[in-house]
Amino acid sequence: MRIAVIAAMDLELEAIRERLQEVSERRHAGQMLVSGTIGRHELTLTDCGIGKVNAARSAQLIIDAVEPALVLHCGIAGGLDSSLAPRDVVLGRELVFHDFPSEFLLAYRPFTNVFASDHDLVDLTAAILEEKLADGSLSGIRYRVGRIATGDEFVASNERRQQIVQATGALAADMESAAVAQVCHMNELPLLVIRSISDMADDDANAAYDTNKSDSARVAAELVVGLARRLP
Repeated sequence: MRIAVIAAMDLELEAIRERLQEVSERRHAGQMLVSGTIGRHELTLTDCGIGKVNAARSAQLIIDAVEPALVLHCGIAGGLDSSLAPRDVVLGRELVFHDFPSEFLLAYRPFTNVFASDHDLVDLTAAILEEKLADGSLSGIRYRVGRIATGDEFVASNERRQQIVQATGALAADMESAAVAQVCHMNELPLLVIRSISDMADDDANAAYDTNKSDSARVAAELVVGLARRLP
């Protein structure tokens, strides 16, 4: 099975690329695509860059280039829910925009303002997380399943964090997931969004992000590897 993997930054793909076998690289429409196998599946990775436009462009580009059976989107995010901490995982069952009027999405294509990860992929990844937590191969973290809110800003203030929580009810905030989800929705492709918390989107977010980004990125990427090995 061909699987497309999208992350905003190369940092968020490192742990996946380290596991690839039979690696090849090619440039498509100015963007690097790295392909290889994990288990019985062929994964193609691309780092899309920061923000919604980059994410949407790259999602459609890799879909056209690879014709994948599914799309995995991984990386780091700011925590909005106070029960979360750095390295915790949010599986994005629902993806929404926090900086775009939802009425436009409802009135015009794509005629929905809430996008979704594939429920079976969410459930399988949650089961993998439970196993890793039970056997100690992944320790010191928690995971939640719920909504992620996307917008073109790095959320780094208590006030802005609370505004987004009140508007969306999201567990985490990022800058790409809903854009990738919208493209997958319009292509009728299954998607899974995996995010690991790097900071709490608060007044201390910038310092926390710098401290935690590498470890948190690896947590999310390792889950992609585990899922690829488990998929039939």
